[in-house]
Amino acid sequence: MKKRLKILFFATCLLTSLTGMSIRAQQDDLPLSGPALVLADKAYAAFARGDYLLAAQQAREARRLRPDVKRLNALIDKAQAALAASRRPGIRSPIALSKPKSELVLTSPTGAPTVASTVAPTIAPATADPAFVAADAGYRAYERGDFTMAVLHAQQAVKLAPTRRDYWILLINALSAADRLAEAEQANAQAVTQAGDDGGFAILREALRVRIAQARAFELGTAAYKAFDEKNYAQAARDMQSALEQTPNNREYQLLLVNALFRAEQFVEAERSADIALATNNGARLLVQRGIIRKRLGKDALASADFAAALRNGGLPVVIEIGLLADSGRMPEARQRFQDANNGAAFVGVPAVEVAYLAARVGDDTAAIAAFARADAEGKLPTSASQDAAYAAMRSSRDDDAILYFKRSIDDANALKLRIDPQLLFNTRRAVSDVSRETGVIASLAYRNAVPGLGVTPRVGNNLQAGIEAFWRPWGYRNGRYPEVFVRAFQTIRSNNGGAVGTQTQQSAVGIRYKPFSQVNVVTSISRVFRPSGARDDWLAQLGYSGDNGSDLRVDVPAWWTTRAFAEAGHYLSAGQSYALVHAEAGRSIKLGSGAGKWVLFPHLSVAADYDSTLAEPAALGIGPGVGARFWFREDVHAAPRSYLDLMLGYRARVGGADRAQGMFLTTTLVY
Repeated sequence: MKKRLKILFFATCLLTSLTGMSIRAQQDDLPLSGPALVLADKAYAAFARGDYLLAAQQAREARRLRPDVKRLNALIDKAQAALAASRRPGIRSPIALSKPKSELVLTSPTGAPTVASTVAPTIAPATADPAFVAADAGYRAYERGDFTMAVLHAQQAVKLAPTRRDYWILLINALSAADRLAEAEQANAQAVTQAGDDGGFAILREALRVRIAQARAFELGTAAYKAFDEKNYAQAARDMQSALEQTPNNREYQLLLVNALFRAEQFVEAERSADIALATNNGARLLVQRGIIRKRLGKDALASADFAAALRNGGLPVVIEIGLLADSGRMPEARQRFQDANNGAAFVGVPAVEVAYLAARVGDDTAAIAAFARADAEGKLPTSASQDAAYAAMRSSRDDDAILYFKRSIDDANALKLRIDPQLLFNTRRAVSDVSRETGVIASLAYRNAVPGLGVTPRVGNNLQAGIEAFWRPWGYRNGRYPEVFVRAFQTIRSNNGGAVGTQTQQSAVGIRYKPFSQVNVVTSISRVFRPSGARDDWLAQLGYSGDNGSDLRVDVPAWWTTRAFAEAGHYLSAGQSYALVHAEAGRSIKLGSGAGKWVLFPHLSVAADYDSTLAEPAALGIGPGVGARFWFREDVHAAPRSYLDLMLGYRARVGGADRAQGMFLTTTLVY
């Protein structure tokens, strides 16, 4: 009966080590993967066979890779406690090996004594029993971790004494510790035949079956993680499905299966797998995963329900919780939760890059660029993150940092360290041009046409007018919300109606304008207008808007559709004169040549309207075809072309209002 109890205890310890620890490993920490998972599984396996020193070492290495997984700390503590207990007098082995001595003290997996039983009240002298000598050598080899020698001695013992169940238990245990599971299973079957079975070997057989299933599951799981890391998500899903057939309730495997199916865009199968997993493991992380899948399937209401349930369940890692609050539209809560975590110790052990992206997600760009900078200082900023760091710096109005990160991203792309779409690379260079611009000059020459932004009123007649403006951004780009100080002047240089020309028509202005929005190109300005001839000294208030799609240069296609529009309204405060301009164009941009300078041809249809409160017919509206040519220049390896020369020629028919809406129109503009 005592031998049966010992065998039952051994099987219980084996099952506790192999399955109980696996269950404990399935808490709500973030799932282990890659090298950390391999090390953790080796640590659990070492603990199961009583090698506490190796278990503690492997667990510490896994914790170094994944300090956020709390169960690794628990395993280290238990391994250290068991190691200390095993070295106390009277403590032999944490598993129920029935070493032939008058009394054997058995211990639990933590090393604490649990059972004391008499195994063999009468022991023959070692010299009189060769089987005893072999078994004793086997026990000693096992205790020092030499499982190969333990197997050899145990095999000799059962050969000499095939009816001794305790020798068979030694052999089975040594084979199992040596990971020779198939041989251990075969030895268990032979033990029943040779020594008989009172039920104990059946328990061992079941424990071995669990161990073999877990070993097979680990092999398949490792292959699945490898396939996942290689982005072979379909293969990862197949391997993980096979692993789950061996260990159906392994939560980490369930999560990886759902994730692999999701990455393979098998959304229906991913949702079904999540449903199956949630039937046995109603964890918050699985709810989050299913919610993401349902979002992709268009099941927004069900997705929101999963997200809400996950937040109610609690226990989510802080990173996931903040992201979930943000995705659920609870941005103030997400931002507050992030700030609390960032001010406290919640992000200890979380990579700085991950904190940076989370900060950007909740709209805290100041914290984002600080975290990106920290990752950069630690040498842990991936090349793929440089551009994101640049945009975070730009949104934080840290122009110098933004330019630095943009240029680094461009250099990495040119050195083939970063894969980036050619047009996206050009857009990055355009960002360098925009953010680094502090000054500029705009010059124009217009015939029968008004030029926006220069304050030219619609009363131009059949005149040729020239204008020039210089501007300065004293506080930099400010994420597209910049003020500018400007000076401008224009005059009529030719009049077909015999009107005044030259300095008599010159009008100058000094003023300041402000662009209040990053994404909308609305500009307000106030300027002091004066003429050397004294014809007009006044204050001019202006409001302008412009928008476009496809007006910038493209490098990925030879031709593209382009639309652009502008509107401007102005009021002279003393004179009481008001004016307005509206102009829209739509057509096809066609790139010509591929040299250092780039020409773009722009055939289009235009609609133009103007208004002047001082004229007898204040409004005019015309429509007609036109053609433009733009020459881009002044670029370098980091900056897209900073300047262009525009030539626009068109004819418009009058649709309504004054006759000035009809005829030929010409505009030449230089932006430098």
